[in-house]
Amino acid sequence: MPYARVCLVTTCAQNCNSLPLGPVNPSERKSWNNILIHTGTRGSIEIDSSSQPGFISDYNVVNNRFARNETFITLAQWRALGYDPRSILNPGLATLFVNPTAANYHLRTESPAINAGVAVTGVVNDLDGNPRPQGLRYDIGADEALIP
Repeated sequence: MPYARVCLVTTCAQNCNSLPLGPVNPSERKSWNNILIHTGTRGSIEIDSSSQPGFISDYNVVNNRFARNETFITLAQWRALGYDPRSILNPGLATLFVNPTAANYHLRTESPAINAGVAVTGVVNDLDGNPRPQGLRYDIGADEALIP
């Protein structure tokens, strides 16, 4: 089942690359509308050459650090491989979320993740059960901001 998520990983938590990114069919492996932030030294996405065919990644919030074949690269180098052309560089947790220190990962009203995503088949509600989209476009992450 498709879903959007917040994958905030600290140095003592589970790595993002151990979470499923979608169906097993390589032509359907997509990472869209996710917040992929590692607060330690790992990359937002880590992939090896054998996993690249069919992998699509875009409309995410990411750090300026990725890994390909265990070698770290920047977002510019990652984009040169064809990934994440419309993704947003992480502006900082306090800019994205209401209160990240208290684990409130709802989007702030001025978060750059609002209206920055894309429609994903099968993702019709956010983590709280609110319908998506609420604005002109889908929000990036597991939360759809409810802005009056």
